[in-house]
Amino acid sequence: MYFKDFIYFYPENPLLVHRDQSLIDELSDDPNFIGEPKYNGSRLELHILNGGIQYWTRHGEKFKMFDGHPDVEDGLSQFPKDSYFLFDVELRHNKVIGVRNKLVIFDCFIYDGLFLNHKTFGERRNLLENHFEKDLDGQYYDTQAVSLINQYKTDFRKVFETYTEGYYGINPDEFEGLVIKNLTKKFNLGRKSNHESRWMYKMRKETGRHKF
Repeated sequence: MYFKDFIYFYPENPLLVHRDQSLIDELSDDPNFIGEPKYNGSRLELHILNGGIQYWTRHGEKFKMFDGHPDVEDGLSQFPKDSYFLFDVELRHNKVIGVRNKLVIFDCFIYDGLFLNHKTFGERRNLLENHFEKDLDGQYYDTQAVSLINQYKTDFRKVFETYTEGYYGINPDEFEGLVIKNLTKKFNLGRKSNHESRWMYKMRKETGRHKF
């Protein structure tokens, strides 16, 4: 199915899990699952359509606290503005001191006008990887204005702890948790509200407010 006009889909909500649950070990040992860091930012839908870029919240509202930046627009220039692209992104801006005007892409729902509901998460990820380069360590450049989220294949609890301690080059204040996703599953977007995901889990960093 192809789209040429704007359409809003409510993204799925990951299921919350605690890092001490045995489920984390089961997911770490399953080759179908990967882990992705979740930054302390604003999760948004990014629409590239009709020559422009639009930012929408998880609640179906136009995002009003950021209307673009030349560095971000330059990083997105690889995606033609005369087509339609819809991305699930995190805006890394004004939530952590020293972090501004950065965008990280998690997923793609519409690619070059094509609705990707027939594609698995792994297949959608492959489409995105064609647009980004890795460094000598095999990591995507998350210091750039627009980057692709890095993924980890196993040892999710260790990855979680390493990010928490700031050993991946990211300020630990910006690390919010780890989202674990099944590469073989397809998305389930809502038209009226968010759905609880059946293929995504989130380990949230413990703070004074959150214990998951």
